[in-house]
Amino acid sequence: MTADELHSLVLTSYTLTDEDIDTLTQALAQGYLVSMMAAYREGASTVNATKDAREWEPSDKAVDEAMQWASEQAKGIAHTYEDMLTRWVQQIVEEQGTEKALWPKVSIEAQSVAAGLKAGISAFMGWKPKQVANATCGSGADDGTDALVSDMQDGTVMDASTNQAVDMTQYGVTVLPPESSSDVCKTVAGLVFDLDQYDEIIDLPAHSNCPHYKKIIQI
Repeated sequence: MTADELHSLVLTSYTLTDEDIDTLTQALAQGYLVSMMAAYREGASTVNATKDAREWEPSDKAVDEAMQWASEQAKGIAHTYEDMLTRWVQQIVEEQGTEKALWPKVSIEAQSVAAGLKAGISAFMGWKPKQVANATCGSGADDGTDALVSDMQDGTVMDASTNQAVDMTQYGVTVLPPESSSDVCKTVAGLVFDLDQYDEIIDLPAHSNCPHYKKIIQI
């Protein structure tokens, strides 16, 4: 088997099909929307909102936007995986001492191919799912908190005790956890912001594997 044949075989065997990408899109959208609802409802409970806010569900528009976001993410993941497969094949060839210029002519031992791909796929699966889950749930939660604060600013979130619009001066937003190793997140981690400062807070997660999220608190 030549290297070109190997490359074609690996991509055909291991890359995500259109059906795989559709399945991944659905899963990502569901995770995003569940996190969005959870964040909105948790914040609504914190501000003692009425039942309708504590049982809030995203609008049809938000669901459509979530599907679009998830589709873009799924396609990006598939592209990243395909690029990594290509690099793994190239690495297998190079590790056998073959010059890059001879790529189309080289023959590859099946056992070496299997070992190399197994190692590469295992490494990929060791970190990529966690990164994807973090980005999906984190983005959904951030947008859920955004939606609640926007509704509070519009005066449409009612206090269950008074049946009046929630008094925003009683609440703020903090960014947790309070520590950060990222220069970007250090600017907000652990700080408390008034709700009228909400738009000044960066979108979270701010980078790959970012652990930070916004939480509405009483002040």
